[in-house]
Amino acid sequence: MNIQDEKLEIIKLVLETENSDVLESIRILFKMVSETDLMESVPQDQQEEIMEFENDETEDFDEFIKKYGQ
Repeated sequence: MNIQDEKLEIIKLVLETENSDVLESIRILFKMVSETDLMESVPQDQQEEIMEFENDETEDFDEFIKKYGQ
């Protein structure tokens, strides 16, 4: 099956379903894939900083200034 046939088959399945959980899962999958693609275009050191921020592993600004202040 070529890519166009696969797309058509998926479209049919989506159109036929009445299950909102399936549709939400598809939406989440697309979002995850697009975020992964974006992260792959970012340099490794910036990826690490983004991950620290997302995991709330960043340092408070005031604490940073106390350590490395003016």
